[in-house]
Amino acid sequence: MERNSNHREINIDRSYVAPEIVLTQMSGPSADLWSYGCLIYQLFAGYPPFKAADEEAIFQKILTGEYDFPIVSPCPIISSRISRQMPKISVSD
Repeated sequence: MERNSNHREINIDRSYVAPEIVLTQMSGPSADLWSYGCLIYQLFAGYPPFKAADEEAIFQKILTGEYDFPIVSPCPIISSRISRQMPKISVSD
């Protein structure tokens, strides 16, 4: 297999992609923070924040901010605190 030094393939879970990347806009540290937030969500909930049957539907949910926050959590105190903060921090510009 021949490698092209100018091409790098990156495989990521599509549900972690920031809205600006979905829209093919310039991205910066905010896109990294978005992905980090999605990872924290998955660690807390046990599943990714944006789930759908196909990639296009996942991207649509990302752009509209459509996610469900888990009602049941391993730690109810953390769950109530996080669920109160989620609307404040899950805003896409």
